[in-house]
Amino acid sequence: MMRRYPIAALTLALAVSCHANAIAEEKLPVAFSATANDSVGRQLAFHFRDQIGRSGSFTLSNDAILKVSIVTMDPDDGGNQTIYNYTFLIKGDERTLDSYLSGGVGVCGKQRVQSCAINLMTSLGEQVELIRQAISGAQKSDFR
Repeated sequence: MMRRYPIAALTLALAVSCHANAIAEEKLPVAFSATANDSVGRQLAFHFRDQIGRSGSFTLSNDAILKVSIVTMDPDDGGNQTIYNYTFLIKGDERTLDSYLSGGVGVCGKQRVQSCAINLMTSLGEQVELIRQAISGAQKSDFR
């Protein structure tokens, strides 16, 4: 019986396999970028970046395997909240494009900026842990 895999899953598997050793490292290098033209969004981006930098699992780097991007905007120009979009990508190599790992959207009020940053950090950690488990399982499998 032939198994069918979605193209996105195969692309992600290829990208992960290219960087398996680096992803398995204790501290995974992360490239962080933000487009935040609103005050609450700038605070959220700052705290998210700070969470990554202080993490025991990640290290900030301009040349990293994992790319984290956040874009924010004030929905009503009131300065009380931000709408954000985040994306986690795995860097492609010279033969492949970057692969989408995860992403999402949210709303964060100015009183909850640190909590929102912690939630984003938790999401990032969960995604990387899933990849590490998949790599570990693949290395233990017998492909004969």
